[in-house]
Amino acid sequence: MAKHAADTTASLNGVILPSEWDAADRLVEVVLFSPEDGELVVSPQGAGRKLLNHTHCRVAVQGRVSSRDGRRVVEVLNYKILADAAGSGYEAAAGQ
Repeated sequence: MAKHAADTTASLNGVILPSEWDAADRLVEVVLFSPEDGELVVSPQGAGRKLLNHTHCRVAVQGRVSSRDGRRVVEVLNYKILADAAGSGYEAAAGQ
């Protein structure tokens, strides 16, 4: 049986990036990326589902972080949009 790390509540800031699409080419998974925290899969439960509509936006998230199947996952309790896609700075941070 695989061990799961205990859930911890965290405040995180980062950019929402697309991660996975279904067979019909619909976005079904996003990740929260920040240089400090790395990449966390956004759980589709609760408020996390709404973040599918905010790719490339900079956000502040409060949520429970856990490890599942070797990936860090955040279950979003609440979030705030800090900058839209145009103002997130993602392209500049990625060196584009």
